[in-house]
Parts: sequence; C-alpha cells; structure tokens
Amino acid sequence: MFWTFGRANPEPPSLLRGLAKDLLLLHLIGLAVLLLVVFDRLDAVIDDLEAEDMHRDALALAERLTSHGLSAATLDSATQAHFSPDYGRYRFSVLDRDGKVLVASIDPPRALAPLDPAAPAEGARFRVVHRAALLWGVTVPARIGDIPVWIQVAEDMNHRDAVIDEVAARFLDQGGWLILLLSAGQIVAVLLRTRRRIRPLVAASASAGAIGPEIGHQRVRAEGVPREVLPLVGAVNGAFDRIESTFRAQKEFLENAAHELRTPLSVLRARVEMLEDAAMRRELETDIAVLSRLVTQLLRAAEIEGLAGHDQGPVDLERVAATVASYLVPAATRAGRTIRVGADGPARVTGSAETIGQAINNLVENALSHTPPGSAVEVEVRGGAHPQVRVRDHGPGVAPDERELVFQRFWRRDRRQGGGAGLGLAMVRRAMELHGGSAHVEAAPGGGALFVLDFPPPPG
Repeated sequence: MFWTFGRANPEPPSLLRGLAKDLLLLHLIGLAVLLLVVFDRLDAVIDDLEAEDMHRDALALAERLTSHGLSAATLDSATQAHFSPDYGRYRFSVLDRDGKVLVASIDPPRALAPLDPAAPAEGARFRVVHRAALLWGVTVPARIGDIPVWIQVAEDMNHRDAVIDEVAARFLDQGGWLILLLSAGQIVAVLLRTRRRIRPLVAASASAGAIGPEIGHQRVRAEGVPREVLPLVGAVNGAFDRIESTFRAQKEFLENAAHELRTPLSVLRARVEMLEDAAMRRELETDIAVLSRLVTQLLRAAEIEGLAGHDQGPVDLERVAATVASYLVPAATRAGRTIRVGADGPARVTGSAETIGQAINNLVENALSHTPPGSAVEVEVRGGAHPQVRVRDHGPGVAPDERELVFQRFWRRDRRQGGGAGLGLAMVRRAMELHGGSAHVEAAPGGGALFVLDFPPPPG
C-alpha cells in the first residue's frame, strides 16, 4: 500500500497572486519601518520641545531668583505652583559652580543629577531615578546676580506635559490612521496596476490555449506583452509554425498517397479480373476490396482534417442524412438491407456539411456491415436545444468494455477478419471534435448498437 502526503496534483502557482503576496509583504515591512521611524522622530521632537520648554523655565527661574533672592519661598505663586511637590510634575535645583546646592524645590534640598564636567556651555540633558520616579531634565548655566550657577530643571516622566501628550495623542489618532488609509490605498493601486500589467500575458495565454489543428494558423498574441516575455512568445510562435508545417506536410502526404494508390489498385483489379482461376480471382478481389476501403478511409481522414475550420455555415442535419442514405441505398440493396431516415423536427447546426456527411456516412456503412440481411439501418435526426443524429443497427451490438475502444484508430475486435482498418469510427469522433460535439455508442433497445452524434446547441 502506498501513502501519498499532500495534494497529488498541486495547482500551479499564480503569477498575479505571487506578486500580490510579495508586494503586500514588502509594503507591510515598509509601513512598519515607516511607523517606527515616524514614532522615533516624533518622540525625539517631543523630547526637544520638552528640553526647550525646561530650558526656558530655567532661565525664567534665574531671573525670578535674582529679583527675589536665593529662596524658593521668595518666588511668585505661579512659579511655586509650577514646581510644587503637590503639583508633582516639575522640579528644580540651583547649584553653584562647585556643585553645592543653593536652593531647590525638593526637601531636603539636593542636586537633581550629578554635574557633568564635560557638559557643553549651553548645558546638558540627564535622566535619573529619584524616589522611584524617572526624572528627565536639563542642566542650564546661568547667573544669579554676579554668581555663576547651574540650574537643573527636571520633569517626572510619569507626568509628561499635557500639551505635548495631546500633540502625540492627536498625531496617533489622526496622522496614524491617515498613514494606514494611504497605505491601504497604495496597496489597492499597486494590485490594480499589477493586474493591468499582467493582462497581456493572460491574453497571450488564452490565445495560445485556443490554437489547435482546426485553427492552426493562429498564433500567440504579442500585443502589449512585456519586452522580457517577447522572446518566449516568439519561440512559442516559431514552434507552432514548425508544427503547422509538419502537420500540413503529413496531410499532403496522406492525400497524395491515397490518390496515388488508387491507380495501381484499379490496374490490379483489372488484371485480377482476367485470371482464369475463379477461386484465386475471388480471393484476390476480396483483398483488393479491403485495400480499396483502406485507401478510401485514408483519403477521407485527410479530407476531414483539410476541411477543419473551413466551409463553416448552417447545416440541415436531416438533409445531410437523407443525402447520405440515398448515396448508400444501392449498396444496401445489393446486400439485402434497407436504410430508413426519420426526423422529429428541424435540426440545424453550424459546421461543415461535407465533414458531417462523411461522419454519418461512416456510421451508416459500419451499421450496414454489422446488421443482418433483411433488417434495416435506422437513421434518426433530433432537433431542439441538443441536436443529435442517431444511427441504429440490429447486429450483435458493442460490449460495454469496447464502447470507447471502437473509436480508437486501427482498433478492431478481430483483426483476422477483413473489411476495414479501424479508421471509420475514429474519423467520426474526430469530425465531431472539430464541431465541438461528441460521439458515443450505447446499446439499442431490443438489441443492436446505437451510435449517437451529439452536437452543441445551435447559436441564438
């Protein structure tokens, strides 16, 4: 026992779907990087704004302390409230150049952060932890009167400035959604443009799929195909040119061979008729009849392929069936059989009357060779939405396991028997394929075989 994991016949990958996935993935990665960069820059801008704000507070604090003395109690009420422990957001310390605390808003007075000897003249930023609070601030050089000092102003990171928080919140609420909407619109636009770019490839694929023996003159469409794919289209069209040339040469050879064989067969038949040995003459005449039938079938096969895609027009199935029957009546009469044609109404299809006539002719000839003497071959034409031609004989019928084999080329139940090469029914199926229909055989009621030609619905 064999076990198969996964799907036995996986569906080939879709170019459009693959491109869409790749573009979507790249876009999402780009969007994530963009958002990270934007948020990082936003955070940097907020830090800069906070630093500038605290720098101004430090300079303003220096002016107020100059006017009122080095004591927090001498500050005006607005400044005291701004740096009040109850307010809980901003804190300050004033240090002399040696790092000694002169005045501070915290109790006991202390420096908010160690002084950095390498700090620039305009001051430095710092981050420290004080009593479980993360302080972020600036150290600004200033003068209080004639005394050079360092003023440290810090903000509790748990109580960021309301205005700055509002800026960030509004940006995320409005700008963030705008970025997402623009990103979604860009994805849709890219997919639509990709689909449009691939459309010529889809059209070229469809035109290639429509090429067959009956329309072998068509080629893969190259209009709008990307420059990178044009060599492939050219190679495919070149392959189709070679195939069509080979196919045409084969048909011409078959036609010529069939025509050329008729003349020696006629000469051979004439010479056989001159033989005095009656038994040998009859045996040779039988062999010549088999060869003549084979040549005729080969010629008909070539004619069917030659008529593929040509002489298309409205075909009256009842008239074609009646014409075939009248042509075969003399042969049927000589064999002691009859042909009956009936129709249940108008039956018109689009196609080649000659090709359809050859298909019906092969079915009737096949039925005549299998129905017993004294019986009739019945040809029934059905119209309506699904036109049919049904040919019935009263012979032994076709076994269920042979109903597909009979339509294969050169297949015969008993090759020891003469009468044909097994091409007649194969040509019937080929003729129906050229008309978009099908051929099958089933058991006839009461015995015998019933061959059915199914045509596509008539246009309109």
